[in-house]
Amino acid sequence: LPPDLLFSTWFFFWLLKAERIAASAVGWMGYDAQAPYVDQQCLGAYLYVAAFGLWLGRAYFARALTSAVPGKEQEPSGAEPISRRAALLGAVASMVALIVLFVSLGMSPWLAVMAWVIYWLIALAVTRMRAELGPPAHDLHRGGPDHMLPILLGTRAFGPRNLNLLTWMYWFNRAYRSLPMPHMLEGFSMARRNGFSERPVIWAIVLGGVLGTISTFVALVYFGYASGAEAKM
Repeated sequence: LPPDLLFSTWFFFWLLKAERIAASAVGWMGYDAQAPYVDQQCLGAYLYVAAFGLWLGRAYFARALTSAVPGKEQEPSGAEPISRRAALLGAVASMVALIVLFVSLGMSPWLAVMAWVIYWLIALAVTRMRAELGPPAHDLHRGGPDHMLPILLGTRAFGPRNLNLLTWMYWFNRAYRSLPMPHMLEGFSMARRNGFSERPVIWAIVLGGVLGTISTFVALVYFGYASGAEAKM
């Protein structure tokens, strides 16, 4: 592992222990079960990594966005598997579709936008850390928007329907070990390093998404009836 990652692991392990001792010594942990707010600190770190990465790459992103706008001349995208215009349209269309889905179910528009933006920033941070440092695992238990937003803003800011719909995000925000973006990026990287075209990787990802969705629904129904949803599933 890179020395800076090893140092961070060592340093923040002991910092966390010191925070717990200090919070316990002053009676903070008995007053607030969230103290010393480790999950909140972790989320802040992830958001910082994403924001700092966007800031460092602002010149590149500006050129890429400008060349992706219809009517503008396409900037050569090198060995990238699809054009920047197609990537931008796909990203925007996907985000809008997800927001519209939750709004149509009854979630407040501001909450749907905030929740999905936080998820996207977490995904970006995890992918950046995986690409630059290659950590063996990336996790953020109880760090997603479904868990953090009610803590940060208070439950009264949401109402029963919003709180109910936030729980629908639990299954892909419980932890981020299986977050798709880092694995996709590694697939593109392995193809490029071995001299293969990256375009077939996209179709493999699409096929995997479709088959994975179908097989998951089938498996949930089968094991739910065969083993019992509460007993063994």
